[in-house]
Amino acid sequence: MASNKKTPSFVINENNCEQEKWPDKSRGDIKWKTLISGDKMASNGLSCGVAELSEKESSLRLHQHAIPEVYYILEGEGLMRINDKTFDVSTGSTIYIPNNALHQITNTSKEPLRFFYVFPTNTFADVEYNFIHEN
Repeated sequence: MASNKKTPSFVINENNCEQEKWPDKSRGDIKWKTLISGDKMASNGLSCGVAELSEKESSLRLHQHAIPEVYYILEGEGLMRINDKTFDVSTGSTIYIPNNALHQITNTSKEPLRFFYVFPTNTFADVEYNFIHEN
């Protein structure tokens, strides 16, 4: 039986979120702050955050996951690879990444590349990353 309990609304500030990164550099030089995730707060159906590639040529390496994703570039410039296509992206660019698409984003400027990301899933932990190691 479905619950009639509603998920409460809330406001969260990026400055109050813990910065995270993968301990394994083979996944890239990315750091992020999870803003909304059902394992951290009373949310349902979406997980999102803000990611940053601080240095020129830093990247989130080529990977895929079963859940689609959206990026919105907050600041900076970069190259976005999705399957066999590469796109220039900059402040204001919105990127749709279909489920299971191979993708990678790389900072191409001296300034940080920052982007907002969204997954249509309850928690960030639901996203199973499969990194592709190219030669």
